[in-house]
Amino acid sequence: MVLRVARYWREKAAGRAMPRISDIDLLDLPEIAPNLVVADIRAEPFEARYRLVGPDVVRFMHWDFTGEDVGSLKKRSNSLGWREVYGFLADTGRPVYGENIMPPIVNRDVIYAFAIFPLSDEGGTLVRTLGLEDYTNLTPADRAFAEGEILINQKGPGSGV
Repeated sequence: MVLRVARYWREKAAGRAMPRISDIDLLDLPEIAPNLVVADIRAEPFEARYRLVGPDVVRFMHWDFTGEDVGSLKKRSNSLGWREVYGFLADTGRPVYGENIMPPIVNRDVIYAFAIFPLSDEGGTLVRTLGLEDYTNLTPADRAFAEGEILINQKGPGSGV
């Protein structure tokens, strides 16, 4: 899923540093809608605020952070420093790719992939990001843990499989 969006983003950039918001048509990428994380960026003073959080992201993160500042996620989990991630993207104008750990439900790390792509206004200024959280490689056990289900094995409840 991340590679598909990366190819689409590069194609829409058409040789520019980044595509314009108007270049992106989410109808071209219907499969990513549940996994979207869109943020608005302001340069001075720097601010990044979540504009849209897809339903799968809300389900796996156990929180709808639409309207929140990107720094608010650090307060709720052992997550990455999202303010620094978005700051790096704002400084470089380049996409950011990585892996992160979901908020802990039980004593188990569940890792997912993410990508954040910069988008500009018509004048070429970074004003928004198109983010994606990719859960396609989660095992069934990881999905169950992420969704808050308790699994039992020989080690006992919540210990994994």
